[in-house]
Amino acid sequence: MEQFDAVEQSGKRMGRPSIYSQPIHIEIVMGPSHDEAQELIRKGQRGSGRKSREIMRGIDMNNLIQVHNENLGEPFKYYCLILAVQLTILYVNLEKTTSAQKNFMRLVNENGAKYKLNRIMLIKKMLEQMKRHGIRFPLGLQQYIVEEHAPLIQKLLNEQFPGEYRLAIFGETGQMKSLWKGRERAKKDICLYLMNGHYYGIRNINTLFGKDMYYCIECESPYQRKTEHRQNCIAKCQRCCGIGPDFPCKEIESFEHFCKQCSILFRNPICYKRHMEKGICQIFKRCTECGQIYRNKKDEDHVCFIHFCSLCKSWHRREEHCYVQPILPKQNQKDYLLIPFDFECELVSPLKNAEEWDTIGKESSVIPDDENYQFHHVNCVSAMLICSKCMRNEKWKEESTDGCKICGKVKSRMRSWTGADYDNPLREFLQWLIYDLDHERTGRTYAISHYGGRYDMHLLLGELIKHFGLEPNIVRTGNKLYEVLIKKKNGICPYISFRDSFNWMMLKLEQLPKALGLNIDEGGKSFFPHGWNYNKNMNLRLDGLPPKKYYYPESMGKERREKFEEWYKLNMNQPFCLREQIVEYCEQDVRILAHALVKLQHLFFELAPDPSKRDDILVSSMTLASACLRHFCINYLNKNQIGIIPDNGYHKDTNQSAIALKFIKWLEHVLKKPIQNQQSAEGEYRLAVSDGSILRLDGFIEGTDGGHAIEFLGCAWHGHECLYQPHEICLNGKTALFNREKLAERIRLIKEKNIIPHIMWECDVYKKLEEDKELALFFDALPDIGPLFPRDSFHGGRTGPLALKCDLEEIEGFEISCYDVVSLYPAVNFYAFYPIGHPKVMDLNQDVLWTKPEDMHPYRGLFKLFIIPPDDLFLPVIPERIHGKLVFHLCHRCAIEMDPGVPKRTEFKYSKKYGSKLCQHSDKQRGFVTTTCSVELELALKKGYRVVHVYSVYHWEEWSDTLLRPYVQDMMRLKIEASGWPGSVLHPENTDLEERLKNEFIDLNQKEYGIQA
Repeated sequence: MEQFDAVEQSGKRMGRPSIYSQPIHIEIVMGPSHDEAQELIRKGQRGSGRKSREIMRGIDMNNLIQVHNENLGEPFKYYCLILAVQLTILYVNLEKTTSAQKNFMRLVNENGAKYKLNRIMLIKKMLEQMKRHGIRFPLGLQQYIVEEHAPLIQKLLNEQFPGEYRLAIFGETGQMKSLWKGRERAKKDICLYLMNGHYYGIRNINTLFGKDMYYCIECESPYQRKTEHRQNCIAKCQRCCGIGPDFPCKEIESFEHFCKQCSILFRNPICYKRHMEKGICQIFKRCTECGQIYRNKKDEDHVCFIHFCSLCKSWHRREEHCYVQPILPKQNQKDYLLIPFDFECELVSPLKNAEEWDTIGKESSVIPDDENYQFHHVNCVSAMLICSKCMRNEKWKEESTDGCKICGKVKSRMRSWTGADYDNPLREFLQWLIYDLDHERTGRTYAISHYGGRYDMHLLLGELIKHFGLEPNIVRTGNKLYEVLIKKKNGICPYISFRDSFNWMMLKLEQLPKALGLNIDEGGKSFFPHGWNYNKNMNLRLDGLPPKKYYYPESMGKERREKFEEWYKLNMNQPFCLREQIVEYCEQDVRILAHALVKLQHLFFELAPDPSKRDDILVSSMTLASACLRHFCINYLNKNQIGIIPDNGYHKDTNQSAIALKFIKWLEHVLKKPIQNQQSAEGEYRLAVSDGSILRLDGFIEGTDGGHAIEFLGCAWHGHECLYQPHEICLNGKTALFNREKLAERIRLIKEKNIIPHIMWECDVYKKLEEDKELALFFDALPDIGPLFPRDSFHGGRTGPLALKCDLEEIEGFEISCYDVVSLYPAVNFYAFYPIGHPKVMDLNQDVLWTKPEDMHPYRGLFKLFIIPPDDLFLPVIPERIHGKLVFHLCHRCAIEMDPGVPKRTEFKYSKKYGSKLCQHSDKQRGFVTTTCSVELELALKKGYRVVHVYSVYHWEEWSDTLLRPYVQDMMRLKIEASGWPGSVLHPENTDLEERLKNEFIDLNQKEYGIQA
């Protein structure tokens, strides 16, 4: 229903009638369908849960080992998986002689009785071995699924040939990641390819993804240069630089040797010996401070913890703060092509339009039996050819390209393809765009359609993949496409980016001329009979317009319906030919879009106070929001103004997370023993160790045997193997390998003190929370006592109604009204104070009693605190997320105990008396931990909230109320110009008064807001 409400609100703005004004037919399609599910089961493919890389090249069939089991008879004709494994094992062990190669090819391809028998024997042999090793492999199945049956074969290989073979299966899913592979590395990889439900062997995994490519099964990624891949390969030992199935070298607890020359600690004698033999010390050295391994030749360039920050795009130490950096627009940007285009489609139903359905040549053999199903078939495409050079000199408005080298010499700018002339207009358009313009293009191409992210781009995406064999990169949110990008490749077109202009101008196409003040003749063709749009009607000539029903007047808003009736009455006797009218209609849409795009570009150019800071919105941004942000960062943002809060907050590693503290509380609850921790009166237990340092233990339990140390480790901070490979950098700025070695050293030092360490990783606790309901309930009941995270203070506001019904039958003169703040966001950004730079982090962790705004001063920023709400406030101020919902409540315990959606005060009118009667909980039970900002906290204190404990404060000392003011002035000027005069100053009956009010309006905007007319 939230989605319906969003569509309803959008529809009102777009001039559509309410979707609730007539019965709604909801069709729910749950994917995959039965047929698709059967196909996925047949292929043995499942969702991997994360986005995979795309295969950018086709499969070379010569690289596949054919598996001919179809003529082996019952039941052997079903065992293509087993036969593929056996043939591939033979191939990887094949001698490199001509005779051996010939014999193998005969075994694979020949249909003689001898070779059929040999293939059957290969299958029998593996099935017998399965039985002998107690592996229950199902017999005679028509389909063998990857995830279910491949592990059984891998188990057999592990028992028969330990460490020798590993199975890896790839599929035609557009992924470079394997569908399944064995866990343990082996000397030889047995790679299979699953296509159309049939298994093939793979001769060379490298050439599977391209001629000039290599493929690493460990990293599951292709690469072109071995030297570059070796640096980051998973199957590499960071100590001895060995690479292969036996690496990284396994650690041996009884061995430990520190190499003084390269500062690397070795835990394997063979690894140390190999590193000495290869002379690794002469090439690499490890920094004892940050753990980074670097080349000796670049010793002078190494600075500890200096890295390139992807957030602020600059080099700095990891502990240094990041800032949003000013943007410098590209100078001397290369010229590009701009192709505004538009589609018109016929809606073809296989049941209602059977004849038309047969003519469109739809590839799918499955015909939907739903009479409401309609296929959108493109039967008209119009596109306009423009370039950035022509936009600068205003020649883009001319009908011909004249002598422009970028657009193409002496060409018509407008092109159209219809179903009357072409079997597939969409394919003809893409052929023209991709190939026919190739020799004329010198730069990039931007093809833009209005509302294309929801419509046009979906239609062309399938054609790009199926017919042209291109796999574009897609930027999307759900089904909404922001960009479909074809990158430049050898032998085909240059860079082509399909974008949606609706993301810049969120209006209907017909509304753009008025909103942008375009000087264009709309041609009086606002209405088109979409219901008449079928290829069979293309050449029919009517004496008048098609009947009204083909214009779908019932879908129009009131104002547009009136205009349509007037237009239809005036033109109903005009001759009509679809072939001519559809081209005129489509081309006019393209002209409007072209004018709107150029006008939008010029508007942003004019906003820049300095011509050198002009930013081309058509190239640099895909949404209006990103364009506005770029405008601010280019023209008004100064260095070190807006701080970027670190991913893990400002708290250092000495501060335990909320889950760590809760887990220690759980251990206290289970063991019935006190555990000294950060929340204890004496703080964390400090342990002096043999190397002279002081270790802080997350938890400590005293005992006669020396005691027990509880070490709770965050996976992202300490580099657990669930997140990081040894060479990867963790959140603390050090490599995972360095962190693991430091952890091993820490454990050793703790054991020296006769203290038993207990290690608990964060991921293991989360797994227990999913499995143990008692543990989950215990965690939910505890307050959030971890560090302050700013993200916890961001939440939505109230969306629920205060009353569902108001009975006014017996009340006269009652007026229902609402308040609306005009330009609320601009006003807040214009007047409000914003923090500058980074805050001071104060971990107070102290009891207080704040009852009025003055009590919280001098702190100003973000607060994490324990707050007690009043018991008689009709509209609570501070919300809390409970049961996955944002709840504005007056009692934490009541909110937890009540059933979601059931009103608490159904039988009582609201009053302080009944409020006290309903809730008998104490202040401690009613209060809760929250993270909030100073502005919201001030209002809460005014409304009767009490703060009794403060955990942490992010305090900003510098604030500014002019940070966004120049930017708001620019945007408000555009808004006022686009909106026109407000209704309050328009008095047609009194021109003198109207003129005076207009002047006052201009003066007010200039004096109060600095907005120049």
